[in-house]
Amino acid sequence: QMSQTSGYDFALTKAQVGQKYDLMFDQIDSFAAQGAVGFGLGLIKGTADDQAKIADSAAGVFVGAAVFTHAVENNGSNDGYADKQTVSVMRKGRMWVEAASALVVGAAAYVVVGAGADQGKFTDVSTDNLGPVGKFITSGADGDLVVVEINI
Repeated sequence: QMSQTSGYDFALTKAQVGQKYDLMFDQIDSFAAQGAVGFGLGLIKGTADDQAKIADSAAGVFVGAAVFTHAVENNGSNDGYADKQTVSVMRKGRMWVEAASALVVGAAAYVVVGAGADQGKFTDVSTDNLGPVGKFITSGADGDLVVVEINI
């Protein structure tokens, strides 16, 4: 017996978290993941110079955000990169990310460093977070996909 999808929607999702937004000039570097790294999350320098990890300190050295790629298995739950896997990291450019707060166009972008569901996500809240690391190109509510322009 074959399984059946329970429903379809007529509207496509606007993007995938970690996906490049446009064809604007960007700069992508590679790092070894120090721990699992989800797509679209803000990263800091890891223990070694060639490592990057999900931002966990406002004093960390921001290296960019993890870029979505079809080369990494993704089952729709933002699996991202595994520990020690090579991570594509956007240092400069525009990317779709999940908002950790309500955002407006032009607001300065920060990365949430506190442990929890929002760790590594982008916000306009400066207190106890890492940044600023860029600015928001689109607005949205908490949990929405928004575009951040990273410029380090």
